[in-house]
Amino acid sequence: PKDLTDILSFAPGTYVSTGAKSEWSVKLRGLSTNRVTLLYDGIPVYEPYYNSFDLKAISSDQVDSVKVVKGASSVLYGPNTMGGIVDVLSKRPASDQFTLRLDYGTRQTYGAYASGALRGRNLLFTGSASREGSDGFNWVSGGDTELRLNSDYKRTNLGGKLYYYPGNGAEVMAEVNYYQSEYGIPTAIDYYKKQYWRFKDWQRLLANLGGSFPILDGGYVKARLYYVKHYNVLDAYKTSQFDKLNWESTYDNYALGAFVLGMVPLSDKNQLHASASYRDDDVSTQSAVNAPWEHYEHKTLSLGVEDRFRVSDKVELMAGASLDHLNKQDGENKTTVNPILGVKFNPNAWTDLHLTLAQKSRFPSMKNLYSLPENGGNPDLRDEIGTNLEAGFTYDRGWFLSGAVFHNRIRDMIESRINIDFIKQNINVAKALISGF
Repeated sequence: PKDLTDILSFAPGTYVSTGAKSEWSVKLRGLSTNRVTLLYDGIPVYEPYYNSFDLKAISSDQVDSVKVVKGASSVLYGPNTMGGIVDVLSKRPASDQFTLRLDYGTRQTYGAYASGALRGRNLLFTGSASREGSDGFNWVSGGDTELRLNSDYKRTNLGGKLYYYPGNGAEVMAEVNYYQSEYGIPTAIDYYKKQYWRFKDWQRLLANLGGSFPILDGGYVKARLYYVKHYNVLDAYKTSQFDKLNWESTYDNYALGAFVLGMVPLSDKNQLHASASYRDDDVSTQSAVNAPWEHYEHKTLSLGVEDRFRVSDKVELMAGASLDHLNKQDGENKTTVNPILGVKFNPNAWTDLHLTLAQKSRFPSMKNLYSLPENGGNPDLRDEIGTNLEAGFTYDRGWFLSGAVFHNRIRDMIESRINIDFIKQNINVAKALISGF
């Protein structure tokens, strides 16, 4: 696999596809990227204006493991997790190592990938770098195989982490990750008006500092301060020659946030977990080169507590709640309490049965709220509320089998509709139901 797109394509219950701007997204149980949270080493990396992310911006050479949480998730993950969570952990090798991989294919498609680690007495450094490019991909048109117009790309991905181990189980970590690309968006062939678009620049910078520290007898606390910046420039041309610029749109957005996560054992059968997170999203957009800049800002606060109690060797109970608050730039602020209840039954060491009832909310994105009225902007939108009921099982003895049935009732789901004046408008739908297995 080259990136997170290839990895998630093999995860059960996920659907990976590409969008109108050649961004790769994922659906979990019918809910798309803007209702799913992507975490990279615990940091939410969604773009703040659309509340979405692009899977290809995370190289597989940086990934150690991926956990996909579908449906009801712990309240400790923070707000806006109604659709689920894609939790990515980056590599942490146990010893010194270096890996190099080179790819080459048709249409001048190439890739160079390097990663490695150096370990000292109390220090560990890991790093990775990759460069990819292509003139595009082939497709069949009228019985002939030809190059798909405007499908070329160039991508650079750099990452580095430094760990310090002061002793007694404590860990301090600093991390920087940078992704830059430029690419074309293949022109629509049928149904849609032809548009000649190219991303002249698409960047994401992630930096974070934090650590994990033991407390009391068997407890811990984790803290992280992070900064995520998205910058991209989209050019629209008048013709397929890409020589006459029609307009240029620029997004210069960043998020500054922090979270604290902790666990305290109340007894040998009872653990109390708690979390607090804060995020300040700052968005600056320019619809054309000479157009004025528009500025938006949201502040999000989430407090969560969760208690896990083992009744016996076979039964464990879980209960918790989160308080999620959105401080909007315009309109009424939003506050939602989201509870969760669960029970897990292990009749033996290789069988797991669980039943979960949870409520999750999702705040409207800045695009939903503040885009021009003709583009659907509606500052009076309410936050979405989803109530999810799930029953599942896992059997793992010699062979592995896992499954679940679920029912999700969503209140005030945000959808885009065309009104009687043929104008796009974002509205709250009274009720939406998603069921499956």
